[in-house]
Amino acid sequence: MFMNKLPNYDDIMLNSFGATFRLGRWFLWIVGAIAYHLELVYSLPWLNGLISLSFIAVANALIIGMLQIDNKWLISIVCGLLVVYPSWTGTFFFMFTAPYYALAIVLAVLAVYFVIKVRISLALCLLLYVCAVHWEFIKPIYLFTAGLLVIILILQLYRDCHWKEVLRNGIRYLAFLILSVGIYYLITRITLFATKQSFADYKGLGELGKFSFADTIKNIFLFPGANIVSNKLEISYNLLLKMSYTFSIVILLVELIITCTKWIKKQRIAEAILFASVGSLLLDCS
Repeated sequence: MFMNKLPNYDDIMLNSFGATFRLGRWFLWIVGAIAYHLELVYSLPWLNGLISLSFIAVANALIIGMLQIDNKWLISIVCGLLVVYPSWTGTFFFMFTAPYYALAIVLAVLAVYFVIKVRISLALCLLLYVCAVHWEFIKPIYLFTAGLLVIILILQLYRDCHWKEVLRNGIRYLAFLILSVGIYYLITRITLFATKQSFADYKGLGELGKFSFADTIKNIFLFPGANIVSNKLEISYNLLLKMSYTFSIVILLVELIITCTKWIKKQRIAEAILFASVGSLLLDCS
């Protein structure tokens, strides 16, 4: 995709950044309009690919800083994982819009970085994150950042932060995620009203904003393996992927059991309970 022009069903008929307001992608319209007015939009896969990789590199640097990783091999693995993440593999087949989504990743990670490291105005963090969340990327970006926050909480426990401090941080991170989704939905509705449009009938977009308490409880307590076996999320459509996901979940479960057992023996019951709770969230994010 980087070295050739391989148009697909979208790229062959579009020379813009695709649908915006009716897919909930109002910030894409803002960034795309700026790029077009500055005449920065070209059908050059290599250029768009380099721009996308540059944004991903910035996101990687922020993530490594947040996780305080100093091992060179581990840094290389983290950077490689984000570049070959399946969502990016798919996005590069839509190279005309890849840089916009790469920018969205940077904004999302930057918002989390400010929440974790700098502790600046919550309003600015929310603004960055709300701008990062677009409909087609809302689930992967939301799960990605939620998983990142959960990993940070786990590392805080490992680094002997007091459980009360970790609990306070967890509540703050959760409030950040809930507020960001609410603000995104509100702005999306306002932009649809202002442009006299409605949601497109695309990938369940018309259901956005509808809430079922029963489904929420079911999803919270449903073991992740059930989705993997049934391929309900369309991410485990062959035996190799099912085995890979199963292996990852088993490793997480073993780590949960070993760590909680150690802390219970040391009579650190509160830390063990908190670790088990946060670890189960990581299983859901995975």
